[in-house]
Amino acid sequence: MDLKELTTSLVSELKLRTKPVAVKLLGDGLGDLSSRVMRPLRDFRRKLTFCQMVAMSRYYGFAVGAEMGEISCPGTLLILGMMPPPPFVKEGMLSLGLYAETREAAAKIDSSLPSLRPGSVKAIVTAPLDEAPFEPDAFLVYGTPGQMVKLAAAYVYKTGEPLRLETFAKAGSDTAVAAALREGRPRLFLPGLGDRMVGRVEDYEMGFASPMSWLPEIVDGLKKQTSLGFITYPPAPILTYTARFDLIPVVGEYYKKVLEEAERLAGGQGGQG
Repeated sequence: MDLKELTTSLVSELKLRTKPVAVKLLGDGLGDLSSRVMRPLRDFRRKLTFCQMVAMSRYYGFAVGAEMGEISCPGTLLILGMMPPPPFVKEGMLSLGLYAETREAAAKIDSSLPSLRPGSVKAIVTAPLDEAPFEPDAFLVYGTPGQMVKLAAAYVYKTGEPLRLETFAKAGSDTAVAAALREGRPRLFLPGLGDRMVGRVEDYEMGFASPMSWLPEIVDGLKKQTSLGFITYPPAPILTYTARFDLIPVVGEYYKKVLEEAERLAGGQGGQG
């Protein structure tokens, strides 16, 4: 798998504004990788969230690695398998009153969020997809709804299956990565408030999360559909129609008179000789 070539194709096919991001989840800590990435406490003198790490990779081109003590987001720690959930989490106390009106709804949310096995992850690393100093487990793409439709079309082209999008309106990027790795297939996601407030996701952006194994297939699907000249991004407008100048407010009736006179002068041929 040539990551540089595949990433170049991905960016070109989708006209992406920011870099696709590689994600690595390590079960034994950063180890030797620590010297090849930026660390939250060592290099930034502060803890970071997963969505901040992703943003640094896609906006700045940084490779960022963090172990549990360098993560500031409870959602990241719980969803990406860095620690077991305290009992009050399953009771919905991270959602009650903010994301859920009732204790029952809150418990349902917090017990249903996709997550990885507690304790299975000791470190998280993000980097630009084409420059990752590690073998990625997953990748993330942020873009407009139109770009996400193009990605979805490539997945459907290869599988004949719908591309899923589920949201609890919280922990968007964390749960998307966890779900994609657990299920072994891509998914779309709506960035949560944390993604938008802390990770600087724009109001017009959606996300796509996928296991790395899908990257060659997705890129191949994108290219093949583009080659047909129909499923492209941006989509080519259909221009074979007649514009109705007579419907323009106020002056439309006079435009109509001009066109009627032109029709008369053309001998009723509609401009076709």
